[in-house]
Amino acid sequence: MLLWRRGAAIGLIMSGMLACAAGAVSAQSGPGGQDGAAGQGAGGTGTATASASAPDQSANGAPGAAAQLGDATGSGFSLPGDKPVVVELFTSQGCSYCPPADSFLTMLAERDDVIALALHVDYWDYIGWEDTFGSHAFTRRQKAYAREAGRRAVYTPQMIIGGVDEVMGNHPMDVADLIRSHRSTPYSAVLQIARQGATSLRLQARPVDGAALGPVQVVMVRYSPEQSVKVKRGENAGKTLTYSNVVTEWKVVGEWDGSSTLDETLPIEGEAPVVVLMQKAGPGQIVAAARLR
Repeated sequence: MLLWRRGAAIGLIMSGMLACAAGAVSAQSGPGGQDGAAGQGAGGTGTATASASAPDQSANGAPGAAAQLGDATGSGFSLPGDKPVVVELFTSQGCSYCPPADSFLTMLAERDDVIALALHVDYWDYIGWEDTFGSHAFTRRQKAYAREAGRRAVYTPQMIIGGVDEVMGNHPMDVADLIRSHRSTPYSAVLQIARQGATSLRLQARPVDGAALGPVQVVMVRYSPEQSVKVKRGENAGKTLTYSNVVTEWKVVGEWDGSSTLDETLPIEGEAPVVVLMQKAGPGQIVAAARLR
């Protein structure tokens, strides 16, 4: 059974090695039970409190997606043994501990075996500088990861690897170990995407060996490969910071039952890179991922 909900979105965003750990953010309700941030930041340190409200949120024998789209141009694959590992960096222009992690993500963004994504949160905005890429939807996503893992706090810079493993974004050796571990475990779904003309994206997927996966969210992500920002206030005042793979759009475009063969065409706009993630709810494990640069 295939359930497909076009255009259902958890976020559509665009407002515009190596250091020590970042300030923690408690996953507790702010004053009056509303989402908010409070705290002090001085000398490169700071804490904040924020609400933990809920986020807004093929059968055996079927031909593989690669075979069906093998002649398409501009296609991206997620096949067993050729696994791009998804690395989500939760960061902020207002956090003095984040620039080293942002630079590390730039290194990861150059790798073909990694899909590196920068998600800018908004809970550091209270210090005096509003992150020009920040979105509360990303703050909610990060807190959802924390709840799923049984943690009461989030922080920047934080990286989530493969939807399940958490690590400080300025600990490159730990990140490298986790990427290596995830690459050694094949995805449980085969996924291929390809542009068809200027306004369509073809998506095909099937479970590996026909093994049912259960409900899987299908997410489409767009990002800007590079952006530079001159920060005028806050902890990074006076610095010009360069960011890689800044996420500008994040949409849950459907839900796949994880057992049938999926073959869909989605509308897209512009030439920005596109990523498709297939992820268990929670958010949880990413069972397949593909990218078109």
